[in-house]
Amino acid sequence: MTETQDRRHHRRPHSRPRAFWLAVAGALLLSAACAAPPSSSSQSSGQPAVPSAAARAPKRLTIGILQEPTTWAPWQTLTTAGGAIEVPYLVRRTLTTISADGTIQPQVAASVPSIDRGDWRINPDGTMEQTWKLKPNVMWHDGQPLTADDFVFSYEMATYPALPKPITLGFNLITGVQALDSQTVLISFKGATPLAGQALFEPYPRHILGDALAAGDVDRFMNNEYWTTAYVHAGPYKLANWQPGTMQTFTAFPSFYDGAPKITPSSSAS
Repeated sequence: MTETQDRRHHRRPHSRPRAFWLAVAGALLLSAACAAPPSSSSQSSGQPAVPSAAARAPKRLTIGILQEPTTWAPWQTLTTAGGAIEVPYLVRRTLTTISADGTIQPQVAASVPSIDRGDWRINPDGTMEQTWKLKPNVMWHDGQPLTADDFVFSYEMATYPALPKPITLGFNLITGVQALDSQTVLISFKGATPLAGQALFEPYPRHILGDALAAGDVDRFMNNEYWTTAYVHAGPYKLANWQPGTMQTFTAFPSFYDGAPKITPSSSAS
């Protein structure tokens, strides 16, 4: 499980025609991806063709969903209805994901630890350790590098006594998280579990949230603007604008570690 997927959202009254709400992908609008062919006069004169307005326009995807996400916080639960749960996949990344065929694939991790390779170790006392190497080019949306210490901070946040705990299978088996260096995370477990091969919690940026958590004001931390309109993560799209009750707009993140996306999406909820 790569993300906390059992999350609650308030349902908003249907204020649009039923046909709009029944369309999970309500409108799929892609502007022309290719330039119009050059005119015969341009070809005959040898002059370079001027790109059409359609070719220069950004590609844009508009998605209608039934429920608007109300926060990006890991303690907020979502229902699976209405498409709201799909929106975080645009902006978040963690150690691994589960592909359509059920196999575990690395995301920000360079690879999934392996017993054969020696970076997944079961100790004689029954405890277990994993060493995760991160990809070297992973960036937060504000341009700062995502490091092993961000996973350490996320574990500190997830185990902070006054904050709600992540609802992920296997998380309670974790006994500690260490940064061996900027690209290496060591996770210790009190027992062996195959669930350790999946991402048990998400990274969050210490450089943005660290001081707020250290201040000890839980209410202020949980209401920090980071969790709504100032959200920063490491996915292919970043939050550009949020008009509550109307829409969220995301733009392609050019420094995404797997390459800049080709579509600029606008995800809408009313």
